[in-house]
Amino acid sequence: MLWVFENKRILRKCHIATNLLYCSCSQYRPFANRQLNITFCLNDYATLEISCCFIKKNMKSLFFLLATLAFANTVRSQINNHDTNYATRAVSAVWMPDGKSILIAVVKYHKTNNQAPYFSKVFNYNIGTKQLVSLFDNGGNLAPSPDGKTIAFLKRDQNKRVDIYAFDLKTKREYVLYTDSSGKNSLKWSPDGKNLVYNISSKGVGQQSTIDICVLNIATKRVKQITRLDKDKAYDPNWSPDGKGIVYYLEKGDGRDQIWLTDRDGSFHTNLTNDTTTHNYFPSWFGEKTILYTQDPGGLMMIDIDGRNRRKFEAFNADQAGFNPRTGQFVYIVNEEGNKVIVYDWKKKSGSIVADGTKLIGIF
Repeated sequence: MLWVFENKRILRKCHIATNLLYCSCSQYRPFANRQLNITFCLNDYATLEISCCFIKKNMKSLFFLLATLAFANTVRSQINNHDTNYATRAVSAVWMPDGKSILIAVVKYHKTNNQAPYFSKVFNYNIGTKQLVSLFDNGGNLAPSPDGKTIAFLKRDQNKRVDIYAFDLKTKREYVLYTDSSGKNSLKWSPDGKNLVYNISSKGVGQQSTIDICVLNIATKRVKQITRLDKDKAYDPNWSPDGKGIVYYLEKGDGRDQIWLTDRDGSFHTNLTNDTTTHNYFPSWFGEKTILYTQDPGGLMMIDIDGRNRRKFEAFNADQAGFNPRTGQFVYIVNEEGNKVIVYDWKKKSGSIVADGTKLIGIF
C-alpha cells in the first residue's frame, strides 16, 4: 500500500504492483513541484517513510522514487523469511505523555534453546495510524519525558554494566544520561521533567541483594538515595501526578509485600496497605489521590493515598496497567491467551487489541 501525504493530509492511497518499476508514472504528475511524504506499508505494523519532491517532467526523480519503493518491496519479502526458531513477545507498554502513541518493548528469543542469544527492540505504536515504528535496540525500563521529546531507558553494555541512556525522538540519537557502577531497574521520569527515580541493587546478588530507591537530578547529575534498607527490597517506584509523592512496594521475604508511599526526599515512609494476609505489588497512579496495584489473592485493586477505601478494580484483569490522564485510557499486556497489548477506555468501558506480541517477528 502506498500513501501520499502533504502536510499530514492524505492526497492519494493506492495498491502498488509487485514490480514497482513498471508502475504508471502518469498517476503522480498532479503532484509536480510539491514536497510530499510517501509512506510505504511493509506489513500491518512496519512502514518505510520517504520525503521527496516531484519535479515536473523530470522522470529521473520519479524513477528514483519508484526504485526506492521497489527496494522496500524487496525488504518486505526478505523480512517475511525470518528464522522460524525464534519468536517474539511484548514485555512492556508505556504511554507517551500526549496519549497519541505507546512505547512497546519487544524481545526476540529462541523457542527451545535458552542459551541462544536474544534481541530486544523498542517500537512506537501510533494510535491514529495504527502503525508500529522501530526506534532503537537493546533498551528497557522505558521512561518518556513529560514533554514527549526524549525517552530515558536502561541499557546494559558489553561489560554487563547498566547505565541510564536517553533517546532524542527528533534527532533519533541515543546518548548516556548517567553512569555509575550500581545495578539499576524501574526507571521513571518525574512530572516536572527534572528528576528520574529508579531502583539500585547492592549488598549481594539476586535474592541476597538489597533493593533501594534513588532520585537523579538530571541537570546536576546528583543522586539521592531515599531508602536505606538492610535486607529488604523497595521495588517499582512511581511518581504521583503532581510529582510530590512516590509509591513503591516493599518486599521483606515473607510473601506479604506491601504498598508504601514516600516523597522525593524520603522524608517519610507510610505503609498504605498494611495487611499481613495478602501479597501487594506493582503500584501505579490512577489520578492524584488513587493508587492502582495488584493484590494476591484478589487481582487489581485501588486504594486512596491515605490508606483508606480499598476496593476491587472491576474493569479488566491484568498484572499491572498504565493510566494516561489526558485520554482517560489504560494500556496493559495480557499473556493468558497469547501476548496482546490492549488499550482500555475508562469512560467507554471498552478495550481493544493494538498489537500482538507474537506476530512481530517479521519486523525485527
